[in-house]
Amino acid sequence: MPPRLHYYVQAEGGALEEFSCASDAEAAGETHARRGRPAVAYMIWGDPEAECWDEPDLLAEHGRAA
Repeated sequence: MPPRLHYYVQAEGGALEEFSCASDAEAAGETHARRGRPAVAYMIWGDPEAECWDEPDLLAEHGRAA
């Protein structure tokens, strides 16, 4: 698989979630925050099959970690 952009959300205490676009990732982060779970949304260029990744770029932080 060629490298491509991946969009993820990581909520505090939750599993990593992948999304097809940045706006969906940001919306999911907002939903987690409204439910009391701080979350970060980020994008990263890479190839998971080759385990080759660039540095992630933060899209948004939602809520605050305790």
